[in-house]
This record gives sequence, C-alpha cells and structure tokens, in this order.
Amino acid sequence: MQDTLLEKHSVEEILARHMYEDFEIIEILQEIQRMEGYLSEKNLVLTSKRLRIPLSRVYGIATFYKNFTLVPRGKYTLQVCTGAGCLAKGGMKILDRLRNTLQVKVGGTTSDRMFNLETVRCVGCCGRAPVVVAAGKIVSGVDFGEILEAIENLRKRGRDEIAQPARS
Repeated sequence: MQDTLLEKHSVEEILARHMYEDFEIIEILQEIQRMEGYLSEKNLVLTSKRLRIPLSRVYGIATFYKNFTLVPRGKYTLQVCTGAGCLAKGGMKILDRLRNTLQVKVGGTTSDRMFNLETVRCVGCCGRAPVVVAAGKIVSGVDFGEILEAIENLRKRGRDEIAQPARS
C-alpha cells in the first residue's frame, strides 16, 4: 500500500511539473518509465485521467515508440546473436545455457529484474562468433565461462549501485 501511494505521488509530481499539458505526453511517459522502469497500466490510466485524454491515445503512444515498455525490464540486457555465423559456432547452445542458468525465456526478464534475455539477428562481428552483447559490451568468441563471468560482474555492479545510493 505504501509503495502504491509513493508511486502515485511521484507520478503526480511528474504530471504537475509538466503542468498537466497533453502535448507533454511523451516527456511525461519517459519520466514515468525512468522512475518505474516501465509503464504500468495503473500509471497509464492515471496519466490519461490527469491529462484528460483518452486512455487509447496514451496507450497508442506508449506502444508506438519502441523505447517504451509495458512490462518490467531488467537492469541489464543480454543479447545472443543468432546470425548464421554465430549459430554455426554454437550460438544456440549459449542461448540455451543462458535460458537455463538465468531461468528466463527469450524476451523475458529474470525474477530479480537484473537481466533481460534477447536474441539479435546479427551484431556484425561474424569473424568473432559466437557473440553475446552484455549490457552493450560485446563478448565474442566466447565460451560459457566467460559469459558467466560477465554476468556475475554485472550482477555485482548492480548490487553495488543499489547498496550505494547516488550522492547529490
């Protein structure tokens, strides 16, 4: 209950800062997503009511732009290349092992909201196959141990960021 009130209060602050102007909808949704990590149905409804615009318009904007997400996302994204070169050199085995190790489906987010697991058609590093992009960094010619090491480093970095609040 407390989290819901705090979240609603924060969304209200965002809306007020934009003076409840409907032409500010994209900026409002961006701020809500930065705060929450995604655009929840509850916040889309609240935004619609406060801006006095149809929910279908808010939802249409939220689903039109690729940078918006309606489902919780992880802090880091792991992309496994499934291009021909990577597949020939074991990309699918890496993907299967990541799914099993992280206990997540492709396109899903781990239960701790630390990782998203995705596939990508080609990273453009075919000579370095197989390739995994971990939080924007290419890990190439990899064996699974290297991938696990990269994941553990990201996991530790994520925990450290949570434990050490940003200073203003």
